[in-house]
Amino acid sequence: MQVFIVDAKHNTIRQENIEDNLETFYEIIGTDSVEILARKINGKMTQIICDEEGKLKQHQYISGLSEEMNESLVGNLIIKSQDKSIIDNFNKYGVLTYSTRR
Repeated sequence: MQVFIVDAKHNTIRQENIEDNLETFYEIIGTDSVEILARKINGKMTQIICDEEGKLKQHQYISGLSEEMNESLVGNLIIKSQDKSIIDNFNKYGVLTYSTRR
């Protein structure tokens, strides 16, 4: 499966082909509990896989912020998409901008 991987600590974004299974998600995100969110990026509904308990952990790195400013994501992310224009939705600090509106 083609995805974008956001490394929040190192402020990098890379496109990669990974296996579509929980073990792979756990390894990439660095957790044992993931949440799969449906959010709008560039007007298209996109799945974002994140650490379900990320906000409860110490040393959080913000990796996503909604346009509506009502939600944030922390830690590493997996974005299920092949659309390279997603890169345009990251600011200079490596934070993804997305919409919670459907």
